[in-house]
Amino acid sequence: MNKINENKLNSKNVIKNSIIIGISSLFLVGVLVYVNFFDNSVPNDNIQYGNQVGDNCVNQEIQLINNEEGHFEINHQTGKVTVINFWGTWCTPCIEELPEFDELYKQYSDKVYVIAIHQAGFKEEKVNDFIQNRWPEFTIHFGLDSQDDPYFNKMGGLDVWPITTIVDKEGIIAFTHQGKISGELLTQEVTSLF
Repeated sequence: MNKINENKLNSKNVIKNSIIIGISSLFLVGVLVYVNFFDNSVPNDNIQYGNQVGDNCVNQEIQLINNEEGHFEINHQTGKVTVINFWGTWCTPCIEELPEFDELYKQYSDKVYVIAIHQAGFKEEKVNDFIQNRWPEFTIHFGLDSQDDPYFNKMGGLDVWPITTIVDKEGIIAFTHQGKISGELLTQEVTSLF
């Protein structure tokens, strides 16, 4: 009788241990699935960030100017198509094309975020004065590039202005253009991403 009770006790322990191991295994699998597929706070080292079409757009905090507080980051723009334009007050093609960006933004502001980032090394006050004197009615966002760590360089800029980059709703670079862009091409490239 003792042998039978001992076997029953061993069987119960084996079953109990098997259940504990099974539940623990399911829990670990669940955690791994969550972390790898659903938790966006854990960086995925396999994501390619860069400045080429098809890359996840490089992120950087850009100070907003022209009476606008805060900053711009591409990571905060998911859900909208984002147009990034690098320009300078000294650049005639830049100045000529900026009204096209404002028209685009006025027409599609519910679907598009447009920011014109001024070249680093200029005083914010001077750039703000230029914007207010030239385009007081503009609704696009303006930023000032960092002198210490220029976003222009991270986005592939060397010595050509203007440069336009269009980023899709998921943060992937869909289009880049060096030099002055026509309003027609700008609108075509942006609206193709809606």
